[in-house]
Amino acid sequence: MPKANLTTGSAKKSGVSDGLCRSAIAILLSLWNAGKANWAPFRSQHSNRAKSGIFRWGYLFVSLLSMTTPTNPSRSYGSSSAGSTNETAKKAGLLNKLRYKFYNTLQRGPFALIGWLFLGSAVLSIPFTIYLNFDPDGIEGAGKKPLADTAFVALWGVLGKGQFPSNMWEGRVFGLGLTIASLLTGGAMFAFITASTSKKIADLRKGKGPVVEKDHIMILGWGPQVYSILQQLDVANENNPGVAIIVAPVPIDTMNEELESRVGKLKHTKIVTRSLDPSNPKILSDMNIAAARSVIVLSSAKGGVPSAVTGVLAVLANLPVDAKTVVVADINDISASDALMRSTAGRVVTVQTQQLIAQVTAHACRQPGLAAIYLDLLDFEGNEIYYAPAGLSAGHMFGEALLGYSGASLIGIRRADGTVMLAPPMNTIISNDDFVIAIAEDDDRIVWNTPQPEFDSVTAKIAVGAAPKLPPIQTLVLGWNPMGREVLKEISDFATAGSATLILAQTSKVTADELKDLGSENMQVVTRPSDGGYNDIAEALPGTQFDQVII
Repeated sequence: MPKANLTTGSAKKSGVSDGLCRSAIAILLSLWNAGKANWAPFRSQHSNRAKSGIFRWGYLFVSLLSMTTPTNPSRSYGSSSAGSTNETAKKAGLLNKLRYKFYNTLQRGPFALIGWLFLGSAVLSIPFTIYLNFDPDGIEGAGKKPLADTAFVALWGVLGKGQFPSNMWEGRVFGLGLTIASLLTGGAMFAFITASTSKKIADLRKGKGPVVEKDHIMILGWGPQVYSILQQLDVANENNPGVAIIVAPVPIDTMNEELESRVGKLKHTKIVTRSLDPSNPKILSDMNIAAARSVIVLSSAKGGVPSAVTGVLAVLANLPVDAKTVVVADINDISASDALMRSTAGRVVTVQTQQLIAQVTAHACRQPGLAAIYLDLLDFEGNEIYYAPAGLSAGHMFGEALLGYSGASLIGIRRADGTVMLAPPMNTIISNDDFVIAIAEDDDRIVWNTPQPEFDSVTAKIAVGAAPKLPPIQTLVLGWNPMGREVLKEISDFATAGSATLILAQTSKVTADELKDLGSENMQVVTRPSDGGYNDIAEALPGTQFDQVII
């Protein structure tokens, strides 16, 4: 207890002495302020530098006392080291608010920074304006001029566009300051303009500019299928050159180098690449997607099905409801593909490329010549499949239309709702909104000729015989990928009982789960690990007669 009393008493004494000290300092400061008011006449009357030095040292001494005087006699010994509530909740000062608003305006773009530079130049021109306004010689010795003229001359000089002539040392000093100010503002402005221009050029080189094309074909995404698509589009554009725009999250240099090495220079198709996110609706709007003839959405290896679906949704967000733009999406998921087609009411045509390739591969194994037929129909060299408006064939039966096109061969009809009918009944009526599906050398060959004699009834007479019984088939599969299961499924559906398949797959690249449950009732599947070398293949061949080999 005595120790506590001694501490309290010393604290009280310290508070009293501190209060006296603060009062003395306040009196000295008031005397100093009063002396400052009479400093000019005092200096004119008494030019003693020693006295002025005494006043200056006295003012410095008082200032040091005021800075070192404690404001809180109590000590917490670290109890408030985290900061008090009042300190953490104090309001921001005027300088912090101005700095905050300044940072926010800089984020609005280049024009805000240019505005601040002009404002800074105007502020820097104020002292020069004051000097010119009070200089009896005026500008270039022409006498005083209106304030607006002197302010403009000062601002013009700060911007580095004018001079500040004067024969007096005061004017020369101000002229030197004017030069420094002009260097600061002008240098900052030129540096900003140079940096902005360089950034804009770099962005344009990266392929971030807008697109003003019309009736173009847009390819969203990047993958190995891009090369084949562009090559076939170039063949299809022989009669009508077009533009293909590729939007993918791939560096522009990578895309251009790959296209140059694997596609080369196309004769009838101009390629425009943009290194942007194809799932961003705003970016697709800048690509003028609403004016595109068709859009192809590719599923990336990383994003998979979700990336393709997101890309399709971004496309539909930029297309009006009644748009005629054809949207084709590469989606290798049956459920997602069907759901997307149903939810968009047929506006989006989904293609399951892996399943299609697997089916073609399986049927090409059964009938080797079938692969050449598929290739001839699917590529744009020679005859291929085209859609064309029904035109004059509307109102006729499909059997009549077969004889109405001399330059093409009809194989089906595409209804207005997107339903495709291949080899429909001969008495099927073609509507005005339908499209005919035909095989022709080019789409301009699908032209309706003079009307043919009407048929009262068309009856197809087909002789159907018993299907020949095929022997069991032996298949060798070298390698494996996700399409392998679909290929074997197609083969087993048409295989005869007793068929067998041997799979040589590298265990380092294929897991055991991928090779499970591949067999069927008609076909037995045997898997054998392999390193992909010649010896493994040579060991599998002796004693086995394979009918077909799939690599």
